[in-house]
Formats: sequence, C-alpha cells, structure tokens
Amino acid sequence: MRFIFLLLLFCGLLAAGSAGAQVRWQRTFGRATSNEAASELLPLRAGGYLIVGRQEFPARVYLVRTNSQGDTLWTRRFAIRGFEVLYTGRACEDPSGRVLITGDGVMINNNSSNGDAFLMLVDTNARGDSLWTRRTTGPTHDMYYDVTLDSNNNFFLSAGLMTQSQLLRIAASGQVLQQILPPPNTAVSCIVKVPGGFWVTSPNFFTPANARFRFVSDAGVFGATKPYLPGNLICYFLTAAEPGYVLMGGDGRLIKLTTDMDTVWSRQLRYFQRLPSVRHVRVTPDNNYVALAENYTPGGMSLSLHKLTRHGQQLRDTLFYRGDNTYAAGLAVGAAGDYVFAASLQTGTIGRGDIGLASLRPWSTVLATGPAASITHTLEAWPNPTSEFVTLRLPRPLVGKIELHNTLGQLMRAWPAAPSVSSTGQQVSLAGLASGLYLLTATDAAGNRSTVRLLKQ
Repeated sequence: MRFIFLLLLFCGLLAAGSAGAQVRWQRTFGRATSNEAASELLPLRAGGYLIVGRQEFPARVYLVRTNSQGDTLWTRRFAIRGFEVLYTGRACEDPSGRVLITGDGVMINNNSSNGDAFLMLVDTNARGDSLWTRRTTGPTHDMYYDVTLDSNNNFFLSAGLMTQSQLLRIAASGQVLQQILPPPNTAVSCIVKVPGGFWVTSPNFFTPANARFRFVSDAGVFGATKPYLPGNLICYFLTAAEPGYVLMGGDGRLIKLTTDMDTVWSRQLRYFQRLPSVRHVRVTPDNNYVALAENYTPGGMSLSLHKLTRHGQQLRDTLFYRGDNTYAAGLAVGAAGDYVFAASLQTGTIGRGDIGLASLRPWSTVLATGPAASITHTLEAWPNPTSEFVTLRLPRPLVGKIELHNTLGQLMRAWPAAPSVSSTGQQVSLAGLASGLYLLTATDAAGNRSTVRLLKQ
C-alpha cells in the first residue's frame, strides 16, 4: 500500500474558501523485513527533527534524525541489553542536544507478565551515539510516564518503579539527583513545567472524583492540589501554551487551564460524526493552536488535524485516512509555520509497519498554487454529487480552460471551454477519478474566475 495521507474530506468552518491543508513533503522510514513504530517527534534545538521509535523484531530502539525537510541525516538502532520486547515512550532534549528516551518492555529473564523499564541518553549533535542506558526490573510493571526539564536543565520524570509511584530528577550524567515520593496511594503521570515548579496529574481510576493536579516546587516539595474538570479521567499530555496557560488532552477533550490549573475552557472536538481524541497540540505563529487527533472508525484508526483559536473555537480541520490503523506519534510547527507530524503506519510502503513523517502548509496559505481561493456560486454544476458526468454553466460564455483540482491543490483534469454551449451548459466527465471532494474552476468571457465544490461518488 502506498504511503500517502489521503485528504478524504475537509470541512471549512469559518469561510467558504477554506480547504484541506496542502502536503509540502512526506517521508517513510523503516525496513521491509521488520515492523517499526514511533512514539515521539522532537523538533531539535539545532534544527530538524528526531523521530523516536522502536523496531519490533529483533527488539531495538529505532532513531531517525532528519533535517527540516524530512531528509535523513542518520538512523540508529540500539539493543537494550536483556530486553526481548521493548516500547519507547516519551523523550526530552536538553540544551546540549542530548535526548533522554524513556521506554519499557520485557526482559528475557522475566518469567512473569510484568514489564521492565529503561532509560537511554543519546547525543543528537554527533551521530546519535548512546551515552548511557539504565534498566529497572521490579515485581510489578515498571514504567516511565513523562519527562521534562527542570530549571537547571536536569531531566524531571514521573514513573512507577519497584511498586512505587515517584518523581525523579536525573542529571545528564545519569546520576539520580532526587527521588520524590508522592503522598500514600497517589499516582503521578503527566508533567508540565510552570513558574516555581511543576504540575503533575494524579489520576484515580477507582474514584475519578478524587483525581487531582498536584503542584511540586522546584525544590521537589509537594504543595497545592486542584481537582480535575468533572468527567475527565485520563491525561494524554500536559503542555505549555502561551505564557500563563497550559493545555491538557484527555478523554477526547482539549482543555485550556491557567498555570494555577483553573479551567479556562474545555472542548470536545468534532469531525462530522467522529469525536477525535487529541494526542498532540502546538501553538502556531499566528497565535492559534494546531492539534493532531486520532479517530476510531470501523475501518481502523485515522488521524485528523484541527486548528483552533486561543478561545477554543474550531477554525479548520482535515481528515487523513489510510484504510488501516495509523497512530499519532508527534506534532511540531516548523520554522515556516508548517505543520509537521509523525505517525505509525500499520501498512507502509517499505514493508510491514513503517513510520511516516509529513509537512503540511499552514491553513493561512493553502491553495497558493491551486485554483483561486475566492469561491462563488455563479458557476453552476449538476448533478452534485455525481458519479461520472457533470454539466457546467455560467451566466456568460466560458473561455479558456475548465480545471479540476483536488483538495491538495493538484490539477487532476482540464478541458477546453466551449463558448457556444454556455446557455445549455458544457458537460465534462469525471470517469476514472477516485471518490472524494474536488474544486471545479471555470472562467467567463469577462475574465471572472469562479469555483464550485464538487463531490465525486
């Protein structure tokens, strides 16, 4: 199956001229003989991106370093000694270009179903060399949940290790500087850095009403608590937004909070009949938000991209569909404002499971090379939807060419206009085109260019 994110549908919620985002470039990574999957996309301080993922068999940490255009600079595959199954998790870069990678899995000598955890530090400024690894094996499933930097650029992690929920402060040398134990019967999960310390989520799966945000000072002391928004149980992420605010994703909702964890708004995103689950969100150069979400569908998992204002108003959305399972791995905003995202592809073009990386033009510049963005209804097209033939008519005679573009702005068909049939309409055929949404553009004798949306069944 080809690796291409098909823009199956789009919905312009602000104006008639909105459209699906244009793909700038796309890349695929992996091997034909193994399954690869990604867990994180890091925009690096030196430029470009680091994809953090895994190879299934034999079990390896799989890293891909790219430039800002997605071109491969290097790839590395690391075995973690003793692990026969492994999964990578979150990752975090320090100012020196060193990236701490979290992961878990099962070690060969572990005869139970409980998992083991590992940490790996790599140097992205060189060739992706591993600087050190650390493994943890406990009587229950050990796992690292989240990682960020503290005020001194040490790594600050949440974990469940050796039956104990804990926060860890670790230096780039691998030295554990501090272990912080939460109150009894308290779990810790997502972390966000705020002035003076951190907020961590403390979920409670048995009594959801007791789920809390807990403040931890820069010195590592637990302090104030705030309740979750009622009805929210799972936290996928906490991330800093514009100064003074935090964004949280969980239970299908995107929630904006102050840095005191007071709720500003909560939104359930919608895409037609779907309820997308937001996995990643970033601030855009035009001071809005872009979010990458997963959608459960009868045919598998699909991805959708959404643009929202700071007030939570949904501006644009685009669905990416592959016909099998595609999982969100990470989202970044490039230097040109483009939306860059990574995904795990159940069926890739290289073979078996691959990793995809794509860049989309921001919605403010879509269709820059396609048909005119001003869409009017002076151009008539019927039947619409159509299975093959469509008839076009303008008040004035048609001149030049009639053009059909897809939602990426790509020219799919062109026909010479027939001015003599303008009163009765000119018929064109869409036979052989894939089902989906298209933009049909024609020009009249006065030079007015008009476009109509056309649905091919």
